[in-house]
Amino acid sequence: MHFIGMLDFRLPMPLAYDPLITFISWLLPVVVSGMALWQLRHRELSVRHLAWGAILIGLGINAMHYTGMAGMRMDPAIRYDLWLFAASVAIAIGASAGALWIGFRLNENVRHPRLLQLGAAVVMGGAIAGMHYTGMAAAHFDAASVCRAADNGVNQDHLAILVAVASFAVLSIALLAAVFDTRLESRNRTLAASQEAAVERQELYLREQKARVEAEHLSQLKDEFLATLSHELRSPLNAMLGWSQLLLQGHRDEAMLRRGLDLPRRRRPARSTSRPARRGAAWPG
Repeated sequence: MHFIGMLDFRLPMPLAYDPLITFISWLLPVVVSGMALWQLRHRELSVRHLAWGAILIGLGINAMHYTGMAGMRMDPAIRYDLWLFAASVAIAIGASAGALWIGFRLNENVRHPRLLQLGAAVVMGGAIAGMHYTGMAAAHFDAASVCRAADNGVNQDHLAILVAVASFAVLSIALLAAVFDTRLESRNRTLAASQEAAVERQELYLREQKARVEAEHLSQLKDEFLATLSHELRSPLNAMLGWSQLLLQGHRDEAMLRRGLDLPRRRRPARSTSRPARRGAAWPG
């Protein structure tokens, strides 16, 4: 914004900007902003981190502006009103704090993140513009001033071309980064959904395997129970049928009948043999 605003700045003399000083004025806010973002890398935004981040970004904006103004190499040098200079610093730091706080809240679960992004952009843009025009109001040029950078510096026409190219490049990079970030976020959501589905399928598979093992175990227990029950029922019945046939055929031998009646008793468990034995012993009388 500073360089675009300086394109509209006019003095009754040719103006130009020293290339090295102008490059430094661009580099300073980049470095300082990186330091500020490093301060804000924590998950929770404390007052100390917010204050340091706002101070660094605010000073970076001021350094960009006043270093850029020094790039004109005015002779005599530009004088600045102390109170307006202090106000420009305060505006940059205060607006930077507001923009950082709004931007940090985007990491939380908020209802309207787009509105917060717009608010952060407006506040940050206001910080830069407010600081720039307050700083320009603080500048005083001597009537006999001469721009020493006019001989071999970058004039305003060339600066306009550089600003246009740089702005287009920055906006293009920002747009590509936004598109890439959106696609990456979409892929992350798809991957997370796939992982959740895989976990659910694994849980269902484990439940199915457990149910199958339990069903097989129950089926085995049922088969064993039916086999035991069939054996216990079939043996006494076969014996009884056999002796019934003997009786029907006319065999009346008492000893043989006693053996036939004792056979089912012997096949019963030991715990239940006493009572049937007593009843069998009382049968002949």
